[in-house]
Amino acid sequence: MKNKLFYCDLSSNVEISYDKLKGDLNNIKSFNTCIDEQNYYSIFKKIILSLLLDESIYLIDSEFSTSNKKQIINKYNKSIPVKDIDISSLNNLKIKKWAITLFSSGTTGDPKQVLHTFDTITRSVRKSEKHNNDIWGYAYNPTHIAGLQVFFQSFLNFNQIIRLFDLPIHIIHQSIEKYKISHISATPTFYRLLCFNE
Repeated sequence: MKNKLFYCDLSSNVEISYDKLKGDLNNIKSFNTCIDEQNYYSIFKKIILSLLLDESIYLIDSEFSTSNKKQIINKYNKSIPVKDIDISSLNNLKIKKWAITLFSSGTTGDPKQVLHTFDTITRSVRKSEKHNNDIWGYAYNPTHIAGLQVFFQSFLNFNQIIRLFDLPIHIIHQSIEKYKISHISATPTFYRLLCFNE
């Protein structure tokens, strides 16, 4: 896995290797159980850290209103100290109590919780040597269930994740070519978008 790419975003010239991910994880001293981020790499990194610590997390949709975000954070957030994490355990995660909670949009009232255990969120993940060299085009919001399923499929096979979601069409095409993306899970709207050039 030496210098293998983990996450790439051509629109902001970000390329993160698995080695850098491990270094970044080792430098975190504490993290909040409510993840309210817009940066994909930051979201992924915090999910991975929560797995290593076997601590449950709450993932807040970036599209939520400020008042909904505050309500969730005030109710569920706690700061967890990070010390002595074993990065090598990424190869053999031992999950006992970890869970991830997502929230409904809250458009018709307060956001409702939807909790997923590690088993439920990864039940469709196919992990094998056959998938070792897959390269995933990431075409979903990472705070939505479909985005999390693609994240876990790619991460548990130590694949590359290439951001395609919410980018200009020419950047999407450049990313597919540059990184030789082999797998994309996306909506029909996204596939129709690929048929057009700017």
